[in-house]
Amino acid sequence: MRDTRIALIPILMLALPVSAAPAIAGSGVTGVEVTPFGGYQVGGTLEFDDPSGGLTVADVRGSGDFGLFVDLLLGPDGAVGLFYTRQNTELDTDPVAGSGDASMKIEYYHVEGFYQLGAGPVRPFVAASVGVTHLVPEGFDADSRLSASVGGGVRLFPAAHLGFRLEGRYYGTLIDWGGGDLCTHDGELCARSRDNTYMDQVDFKAGLVVAF
Repeated sequence: MRDTRIALIPILMLALPVSAAPAIAGSGVTGVEVTPFGGYQVGGTLEFDDPSGGLTVADVRGSGDFGLFVDLLLGPDGAVGLFYTRQNTELDTDPVAGSGDASMKIEYYHVEGFYQLGAGPVRPFVAASVGVTHLVPEGFDADSRLSASVGGGVRLFPAAHLGFRLEGRYYGTLIDWGGGDLCTHDGELCARSRDNTYMDQVDFKAGLVVAF
């Protein structure tokens, strides 16, 4: 049931520009942008403790990702909004079997803000966000952790209502946060943080901006 509710979030993000239009018209918001994107995400290590005291270190493999930004423009320089990113990847060591690969899904649900330099056809920008990372390793119970990101790039607008967003972004996910371990269904194997309090990832995205 929890996964079903989480899966509805991207759909609600798509509906936001339409449902919010009347309120936006009477506020300080100057416009709405919807940006579907694709990219490539790298980095990330998880350490798994088993009941015998052993340790399995599993690296997250780099792979493609996709997602959506929905931003409310606050004048010519900045914006606030939501974004969703999903990476379907693998752990290079299966923590359950002890060898081979295990599939893994990583999702980010974040509130973001960005500041851009100028309002011409080429607009460099910096961005930051906070939210949760939803982790779904094969054979484990899905769980969420607090996370944040910083990034920057350039927004290109050859036309008033159509543009491109190119960016790089760093994500830090707080694995050791005192909220319980990421464990297998039977509770026999858990991901914990010994040397890496954070799971670090870097993402390179390219998106199509549609402005309203």
